[in-house]
Amino acid sequence: MRSGILTYIIVVTVLSTLALQIQPAAQDRQEHNKKQLYSVKSLGTLGGSASNGFGGVNNRGWVTGDANLPGDQTEHAFLWHDGVMTDLGTLGGPNSSVPTPVKDEKGVIVGGAQSAIVDP
Repeated sequence: MRSGILTYIIVVTVLSTLALQIQPAAQDRQEHNKKQLYSVKSLGTLGGSASNGFGGVNNRGWVTGDANLPGDQTEHAFLWHDGVMTDLGTLGGPNSSVPTPVKDEKGVIVGGAQSAIVDP
């Protein structure tokens, strides 16, 4: 009786080990057959040393975020579209940004900007 249980445990262990080794190979084949749905591009900057597209990208390929201006003291919100980065400006203050994903496909972009009036 005891040897029957021991044999059963050994068989289950061997089969489990084989199943774990076979599964990744099947997953690799599935991953290989998938189409690439994205590409990586450098968006450039607005003259400074850094930018980020943390506002995201929508279905039309528009990317938003912020980028440093020359001198890296201020940053402005931007829209990157068809290879062109457009400075979205501010409300008179030094900085602006589009920190939230842009899902709109009609051209509405929501962000934040500093105004020229200092808030006491």
